[in-house]
Amino acid sequence: MKKMTPIQRKNITMPTIEQAVSNYVTAMTLEGKSPSYADWLRRRLGDFAKFFQASRGPARINSLTIEDGRAFVKYLMERKQRYIGHKLRSEVEGGLAPTTIHGYVRALRSFSSWLCDEGHTDANIFVGIKPPKLPQTLINPLSEDEIRKLLLAVQRDTLE
Repeated sequence: MKKMTPIQRKNITMPTIEQAVSNYVTAMTLEGKSPSYADWLRRRLGDFAKFFQASRGPARINSLTIEDGRAFVKYLMERKQRYIGHKLRSEVEGGLAPTTIHGYVRALRSFSSWLCDEGHTDANIFVGIKPPKLPQTLINPLSEDEIRKLLLAVQRDTLE
């Protein structure tokens, strides 16, 4: 899609963040993304919209800055409770997992890319937000005894 000039953008009404999130999720659905992915985006970006509205009030997407995204990620990292407002689970003490925060950053960055591609913003606003490093999990190799047990479990008198 061709990008709009600042003058063209000024002549149209910019959607609110909530409207833009809804439009983005709809666009992803129309592109054939799975319903679970669309729901995942809706929840992540809905949390961002609520955070933004609580800190700065209702606003249009052209007022978004990278600082808003960073403030949201900082808020997520400092949270002391999980499952706030969850339908099926009660709130639990403890911060969010790095993988959860990583997912929020991925959702913000994809939303920002879409806003830029659609001509709503001049630049990809959240491209500079780096997700937290994820912990590396080491997989223990099988011991010789475990390998021996696996090989003995194979039936030798069948083609299977």
